[in-house]
Amino acid sequence: SIDSRGDAFEDLSILNMPSKGGWIFFAVVVFWYASRKRARSRTNIPFPPSPEVLSDKVCNVPLHSTEDLWIAMPCWDDLPGLRRALRSVMEQRQTGYRNVRVVVFEDHSSNMISSEEIEAYRDRMNVTFLRNPKPPNQGSAYGKAKLFDFLRENALPHEYVIVLDGDDVLPDSWTIHNIHVALQRKKPWFAWGRQNGKFSASCTKVEKDSDLSLRFIKWSFCHPRIFRAHLLNHIDDRDLQRQDGQWLQKATDAAFIYKFMELGKRHMR
Repeated sequence: SIDSRGDAFEDLSILNMPSKGGWIFFAVVVFWYASRKRARSRTNIPFPPSPEVLSDKVCNVPLHSTEDLWIAMPCWDDLPGLRRALRSVMEQRQTGYRNVRVVVFEDHSSNMISSEEIEAYRDRMNVTFLRNPKPPNQGSAYGKAKLFDFLRENALPHEYVIVLDGDDVLPDSWTIHNIHVALQRKKPWFAWGRQNGKFSASCTKVEKDSDLSLRFIKWSFCHPRIFRAHLLNHIDDRDLQRQDGQWLQKATDAAFIYKFMELGKRHMR
């Protein structure tokens, strides 16, 4: 094991110097051991690993039973909407998570939250505020990219992230509890919601047996968007930009949802 390598080297240091034949034998043994070790490291978890492998090898350990939940909240010039979104998180009951950590990104506008109000929220919940330092505002894809940068640095790979737009709200005080129960049961890489009301018909399932690319199948996902933080290592700013380098202004969720689905090779339930 890695922890015992120091003891092994100490033991080797007290051996007599081997003969020429002994050196050859020793070199062959070391080469064989190194080859076996490299082979094991390549075959333990294939890339991209299947959802079943990730669930069994990474997430079913005691260390991960008290994980945190991250809520990424991009907001664009809508202070009343941001307040409603934050309030809906504060009202959650028995979430099932050790901590619910909210990260807000605000664009640079005249309608931004005050420093006094930020402190008031920090007293009541675990929240971090990120802010575009100066105009011009670059749109929703830019805000999500900055949130994803923060999450790569701070979230553990197996922890779940919910993207809750600043003009969305969690519908009731048991929403996160219900999400936690579903995620613990299925242990998916990522998931998306199903809407109620007049837009519910717009959320359609993927035809899993289709030979077409996921990007050409007629389907639609709804809010919220939920995924494990390690998936963020497979996207970068270019996925949220047009070919000319400008930030996407529409379909900014599809930019990363499609990428996640393609990594999973359609292991969908």
